Amino acid sequence: MKKRNYADGNNYMEMLFAINSFYSHKKALIVIWKNRFEIKCFPILGIEETSMEPDDEDYYGEYYTFVEIIEVLTNVENNFFPIKNVQDYFFPQCESKKDKKFIELNIFNIPERIMLEDGTLLWQFM
Repeated sequence: MKKRNYADGNNYMEMLFAINSFYSHKKALIVIWKNRFEIKCFPILGIEETSMEPDDEDYYGEYYTFVEIIEVLTNVENNFFPIKNVQDYFFPQCESKKDKKFIELNIFNIPERIMLEDGTLLWQFM
């Protein structure tokens, strides 16, 4: 398995664009991480930009997106991905989803692959 090189943002941006391409399609995605944590989700935001720069102390990427968790398909012990409540953020487009759970995808939270429910591969970490 190839070690992740976070300094190379190309793969990270391709991941964000893959999710973004289904933002308005209302199709569920399957997202799987290296530790085999697997969720069924919907993209709820397009690609968002932070005000951070790579040399900032708390840098976590200049771009990110969120997905709404529909179902945890495979859970793992010691899951290190923060599942958040929408109340933790202000997203006017999510006002009606206050009781939902989300995961932020950014340069430090890159899954292994993203698929459609039918198994069609949309993106894979290279």
